[in-house]
Amino acid sequence: MKSRTLAAAIQANLYVTALHNHFVREQPRVMFMHVEGTADETALATGAHRIFEAIKIVRQKHPVEPAIKKVNSSLDAPPLEAIVEHKGESKDGVLKFVLARPSVPVVCTRCGELNIDAAMGYNTWAAFQGTDERAAVCGDFAMLENEVRSVIRELQAGAIGVIAVHNHMFFEDPRIIFLHYWGIGNAQALAQSLRRALNTQQ
Repeated sequence: MKSRTLAAAIQANLYVTALHNHFVREQPRVMFMHVEGTADETALATGAHRIFEAIKIVRQKHPVEPAIKKVNSSLDAPPLEAIVEHKGESKDGVLKFVLARPSVPVVCTRCGELNIDAAMGYNTWAAFQGTDERAAVCGDFAMLENEVRSVIRELQAGAIGVIAVHNHMFFEDPRIIFLHYWGIGNAQALAQSLRRALNTQQ
């Protein structure tokens, strides 16, 4: 699937800015591809459609079981929200936090200084599921280059694994590095590890 979707993106004159994993030991293996482009909306929509069609062709040849619509979870949200210092959104058994970085504005230098915001993917997020005693957390940190080491240090100290470190964008200013992580443990302990990592960015 990777080669077909990559080819579809390149043929549509889109930049492939990253190809990576978010998880470890998952079945089936899932890869994530980031694309970027600057053109009129018809050209961009056509390019996106070609990518989705390429994925559809591969999945028709290699079908998999459909994903479950809701996970089993009994997390107590308020204590986690207090630790993360942000309101979470609960949906389909997952408690998700999305944190923008308005104090660090980012622009696309080849797009007429277009502002890139949280809705365009410039954010840090964390998703929890499970129980208070044994939860899973995964997510993404948006970091300046000089923040990468301290974020990794705090995540590892909290037994949260670093899965991928890479870029999502091209031509952005300042440069933003993204980090994907995965951890299993006590929900509040995981949240405290995330909070310590977030504190290194302030």
